[in-house]
Amino acid sequence: MKSIFGIIPARGGSKRLPGKNLKLLNGVSLLERTIRQAKKALPVSVVTTDSDAIIKETLRCGLVALLRPDRLATDEATSADVVDHVLLTYPGFEWFCLLQPTSPLRSVDDILECMEIAQDTGQAVVSVHNGKPNGAIYIHRVMYFKGDFLNNAILYEMPEERSIDIDTQEDFDKAETLCGSL
Repeated sequence: MKSIFGIIPARGGSKRLPGKNLKLLNGVSLLERTIRQAKKALPVSVVTTDSDAIIKETLRCGLVALLRPDRLATDEATSADVVDHVLLTYPGFEWFCLLQPTSPLRSVDDILECMEIAQDTGQAVVSVHNGKPNGAIYIHRVMYFKGDFLNNAILYEMPEERSIDIDTQEDFDKAETLCGSL
C-alpha cells in the first residue's frame, strides 16, 4: 500500500494513568514501541501530540511530531477530530492507519495483514478482540472517513495477548506480564 499515512495519537494528559504514553514497558516507552512498529510497516507516519516531552521522544525515535491545537488536547476531543487535523495538515494520502500507543503489543504482522485486507477489499479495517475494537489498528480510506471508525469496516480479530489497551495501572501491569511471555 503506497499511499497510506500512519497517525500515532499521543496526548500528554491522562487522568487514570498519568504519563502513560511515555511509561516504560520492559524498558521501552509505549510511544517508542508504536513508532518502531509504524516505521517497519508504514511508508510515512507522524505523532500528533500536545506535549513537549512526547515531541522530544518522537524526535529521538526518528519520527516527525505534529503539535495539536489546544482544542484537540482535551478529554472531549475525539480521535476522529485528531485524525481530521492530521489529514488537513498532511493532505494527499489515499489511506490512513491509526496506531494508538496504548496498544503496544500489536505486532508488525498485524498491521501488515490489516493493510493487505484493506488493499484487497478497498474497505476499512479495524482490529478487534472477541468482536470489540481493541484500539490497536484502524485503517481507513481518507475520502470515505466521516468520523466513524467502524463504518463499513472489516473486523480483524486479534488474540487477547496482543489486544490489551492500556488505560489503567492494572492494564499496564497485565501488559508487562504479557510482554515478558511474548
